[in-house]
Amino acid sequence: MDKLTALHVMPLLPGHEADLAADAFDLIRSGVATDCACMMTLVPEGNPPQNKAKILGDRFLAFRDAYPGDTAHLGILAQATIGHGYVPDEPASFQQIVRPDGSLAYQMCPFDPAFQHYIREAIGHLASLRPAFIMIDDDFRLLTGRNGCFCPLHLAETGRRLGRSLSRTELIGLLSDETVARLYDNVLLDSLLQLAGVIRDAMDETDPALPGSFCTCYGDVRHAGAIAGRLAGKGQPRVVRINNARYLNPEMRSFPVRMYHGTVQIAALDDDILVLAETDTCPQNRYSTAAALLHAHYTGSILEGCHGAKHWITRTRAYQPASGAAYRAVLGRYQQFYETLFQAVQASRPDGYAASALPSASFFNAAPVHGDRGGSEKTWGALLGVLGLPCNYARMPDLPVMLTGEDVGLFSDTDLRQLAAGGMLLEGAAAVKLCARGFAAAIGVNAVPYQGPRVSAERWGQKILGSDSTYAHLEPLGPKTRVQAILLHRKSGVDESFTEMGPAATLFTNDSGGRVVVLAASVGTSNKLSSFGFYDADRKLQLLELLSFICGRPVAFHYPGDAEIYLKLRRFPDGRYLLALFNLGHDPLDTIPLASPLAISRVEQIAPDGQWVPVALESGALLASLAPAEPKVFRVTAKDR
Repeated sequence: MDKLTALHVMPLLPGHEADLAADAFDLIRSGVATDCACMMTLVPEGNPPQNKAKILGDRFLAFRDAYPGDTAHLGILAQATIGHGYVPDEPASFQQIVRPDGSLAYQMCPFDPAFQHYIREAIGHLASLRPAFIMIDDDFRLLTGRNGCFCPLHLAETGRRLGRSLSRTELIGLLSDETVARLYDNVLLDSLLQLAGVIRDAMDETDPALPGSFCTCYGDVRHAGAIAGRLAGKGQPRVVRINNARYLNPEMRSFPVRMYHGTVQIAALDDDILVLAETDTCPQNRYSTAAALLHAHYTGSILEGCHGAKHWITRTRAYQPASGAAYRAVLGRYQQFYETLFQAVQASRPDGYAASALPSASFFNAAPVHGDRGGSEKTWGALLGVLGLPCNYARMPDLPVMLTGEDVGLFSDTDLRQLAAGGMLLEGAAAVKLCARGFAAAIGVNAVPYQGPRVSAERWGQKILGSDSTYAHLEPLGPKTRVQAILLHRKSGVDESFTEMGPAATLFTNDSGGRVVVLAASVGTSNKLSSFGFYDADRKLQLLELLSFICGRPVAFHYPGDAEIYLKLRRFPDGRYLLALFNLGHDPLDTIPLASPLAISRVEQIAPDGQWVPVALESGALLASLAPAEPKVFRVTAKDR
């Protein structure tokens, strides 16, 4: 893929067609956007439903008439079809989605024939206007925020496939059986595919090759590839916009977690799918999202593998052009930076280890309990992503991996055997779960939940490390398992003597050659004081030693200070490294300390204009500043000393 795809989402505001058209033209001409997605909310309103497609189609034509450039760049975003859940002043009478508790959501059931007819008429009319494309927004789903549909139509179809009649409560009782849960999941997907087919058929009446694309949500990504394929059009690629926006979130410590959510979705999609990020500044002004955060988010999304974005940089409810000025300025300034970064990511691959791995098959997040879930609820990335240690996410990588207890359930035994052969660093909870699944011999210890006197501290060499809140008891299986650190207990905070309570960390090489580290402690969440047994300078040094063990070589690069730095590390086929550093804290860095065991001969940085420019490295620091929320990307030439 040669270039990024960037959609500019634009409202159709009557009376402002000329201004909006001129703005869209400037964005496309400058390269900030490649296409314009004119927003239309088609969820039915009124009884009988109002002909919203006719009204919004007329607005689209007025905008297109005012557009001074090539109208082949002007498409339609069907921003709501089934509905996002907002109840209108006058609701329509179609079958609504029934939640697991029996309540109604103002979201239309895709199985309802009357609703299908409404959508067919609406899309058919819009397709007849010959837009450049039609994109279906992410209300078109039945898992995230829905956890299924238990309306009479879905109950009847599920019952037909099971060969029995079903009530809502009876079906929910059966869904604890995975066989039934997968059958019901197929019913949910089939209902969406049926409605997607109605949409595609309506588009085909005008042009079978009219491009159709799809927006998914985190928990629904398992369905996204099939739906995108049904919508795509003759000879057109599948396009999926993932759901990785940071809605109304002004802080940056959670940034690595949201990047993980994006990677989960990318990993669930086939490699031939064009993936767009959701760089949504909702509600599209800087009281919600700073321009610097938009820049960081787009940069991070490209690093995770996105091929572009669906940008929301224009107020949708009112004509307020000043609210989008800073967004346009930052995207315009860095437009060539993004293109150069995209090419660099395409030409490189993650290096060192994976702070979180994704399974070979997507996690089955069955309704009605797990519909919102797509991946792990806690990864090492939340820790490493602020400590300044390399933090890569990858699907079944050919690299050592780090696993939390929450990660383990995502993987099949086959996947876990492969990961164990490549090397692993495990928190205590992960070791307990792996042992319960028969993997004790692969990790060198038998791990069970810790029961005993409270852990007061850990001894690693000559250092005393602070304790964490949750531990496992580790029992080495033999002399091949080495103890790297010891759990300690003392009677009081002023007692200078400790009692040893067992291993705090073990090192082991299994029969497949995989190097395995097991920590007794488990990582806590970043916003709790009890987790600072890991948010700690000495623990960071210990982790570097342990990571060097599982990798069989020292960690190539890391940030040695205590600012909150998110570091991505990749490598090119010619041996050079790609480093991206994000300042997640509130303190600006005048220079960027960079530690490496390698002999560095050259460092270059992607400038805003997309050029690689030299950067000096003096006394272990890059002579480049890093402002809060700012990313910078470097290419480093280095070799072993």
